[in-house]
Amino acid sequence: MLRRYLLLVVILGGLILAGCGKQEPGTTTGNQAGKNADRILVIGSRDPIRTLDDGFLLVEKTHIAETLLRMSEDYRLEPLLAAGWKQVDANTWEFTLRDGVKFHDGSALTAAAVVQALERALGNNPRSKDLTKIASLNAADEKTLRVVTAKPNMLLPEALAGADFCVLSPASYNDRGELVRPIGTGPFRFASWDQATGQVTVERNPDYWGPAAGLDKMVFRPIPDANTRALALEKGEIDFTFDLPYGEIARLQKVPGVRVELYSEPRIYRLEMNMSRAPFSDFKVREALNYAIDRAGIVKSVLHGCGDATIGPFMHDTPWCNRDVEYMYRYDPEKARSLFDEAGWVDKDGDGIREKNGRPFAITIMTWASRPGMPPMAEALQAQFREVGIKAQVQILEYGAIYDRVKQGDWDMVLASFQTSDPHRYLASVYGSKGSQNVAKYKNKLVDSLIDEAAATADPDKRYGIYREIQTIVTKDTPVINIACYRMAVGMRDYVKGFKFNPNAHDLHTNPEITVEKRP
Repeated sequence: MLRRYLLLVVILGGLILAGCGKQEPGTTTGNQAGKNADRILVIGSRDPIRTLDDGFLLVEKTHIAETLLRMSEDYRLEPLLAAGWKQVDANTWEFTLRDGVKFHDGSALTAAAVVQALERALGNNPRSKDLTKIASLNAADEKTLRVVTAKPNMLLPEALAGADFCVLSPASYNDRGELVRPIGTGPFRFASWDQATGQVTVERNPDYWGPAAGLDKMVFRPIPDANTRALALEKGEIDFTFDLPYGEIARLQKVPGVRVELYSEPRIYRLEMNMSRAPFSDFKVREALNYAIDRAGIVKSVLHGCGDATIGPFMHDTPWCNRDVEYMYRYDPEKARSLFDEAGWVDKDGDGIREKNGRPFAITIMTWASRPGMPPMAEALQAQFREVGIKAQVQILEYGAIYDRVKQGDWDMVLASFQTSDPHRYLASVYGSKGSQNVAKYKNKLVDSLIDEAAATADPDKRYGIYREIQTIVTKDTPVINIACYRMAVGMRDYVKGFKFNPNAHDLHTNPEITVEKRP
């Protein structure tokens, strides 16, 4: 009897110890990830995930969903869910789906499912309809999608490579069309979402049609503050992160076990202006503001060299960039002062601030903090504007709050950062009269005409020539002021292997091949 009692105690003790060591899904820390058999990557994400209905999350970060086509790291269009595509006539395209692809629930990928996914994307985002010019979608058969555009659009395939057009199973939605659980075709499948913390976990899809993912799980842990992300990486609480504070990069590169990599990214820091009201409605004022900005100084002192000063909107090594515009608006504070004088903004009372008709030149620059370079850049602009007689106040707000103000028309300037890897989408969105990012309400009939001409031009070199012509016009008109091209600071522990940077990302683009090796 005593022997059986002792045996029971031993068994119960072992169970208790095993229970104490059990890890709940999605709670793995960086250090634990390396010690477990599972290959788990804990990513310090910049923002809490508040919705799963986000193509960039589903395609670029988690790889739950996929698009018909994709852009390679060197900006070439590649097949993905579509094995091939062709233009049937000026307005008709056909896409042939890849064989053997299944959604995560086991159902087959069909043209009918793709039609439903694309129709939902067009209905949810009016700018997608403007970009694609899609008039109708239909399934010619189980494997053939037919797309008809309202007018010729040679850029339709590129547009359908955008994350907005990711394909999810019809079973992902409830009867009201709301996303309940994302069921995609990608190398990872949805595991969990903590709505309170904004943390998302995905797990490897064992039945993926392509090469197997290099990880068993990815955990996206929100850490909004850049300095906190850096500290978490240093302490091994996370394995991987991005958008590290620029002032910390040199120190982190010396920390044992930590690796920091810098990548030039087609993303622009830009100053948006409210051209619907004075003083920004005056072209001379916008010119003067351009001349007042020391872009090279900002890159050196604020971004710690992690960026490239620019006057045009695109990275200088992209084939559609017009490098000639870089000779416009070079830093010249004396010229800025002269243009302000010509525009009637003069410091009459000697207080160092210009005024016109009794109104001081006082403005507000709004920006958000999740990108670490933007608040200090706004402060640098504040100081540079003060040197030419402008009183600028800086407000750090949430992204949504800023653009609520913009919609209401109650704003002066916004220091923003947006992705530019798709030149047509960027030029049409920012400078087209009906562009979704045209917050300045800029209108130029020639620019609109050239944007349409580019969309109908099949030859890429000719199309890039049109883009360069647009850049000359809009850089001169300056409805926005470009400041610098972005560099992404990516940090990881040294056991993280196989990461490949994708410049097409709208934030961070993980890659399915990334993996972790066991720590010593």
